[in-house]
Amino acid sequence: MSHGFKITLYVKGKGLRLQLKKIKSSLCIYLKLGYSHKIFLNLPKNCWAKIFKRRRTITLYALNYILLRNLVLKIRSFYPLGLYKIRGFFVQNEEIKIIEGKSRLGSGFGYHG
Repeated sequence: MSHGFKITLYVKGKGLRLQLKKIKSSLCIYLKLGYSHKIFLNLPKNCWAKIFKRRRTITLYALNYILLRNLVLKIRSFYPLGLYKIRGFFVQNEEIKIIEGKSRLGSGFGYHG
């Protein structure tokens, strides 16, 4: 594609997968996120998608950057990136800060031999 924009979106986590399905005449992204219900997201016109790397990476293409960015934000809203474990959707060059959890051994309470 010579004109347009591209964003690569990764999903990390156990049981999280992506699929492309054709429903009637429109192309949909089927999100398997471990919820009890199915999530289908219709791709807007002038948008294309390609899924690869064991259904964990999706590359979205569009002619309009604002349309593409809104689609990425919509997909990320279904499973936001966790702060304690890296689990969820993230973009290729995104800076991720992990919050360190509490340690049981570091607290002053408990057994002191």
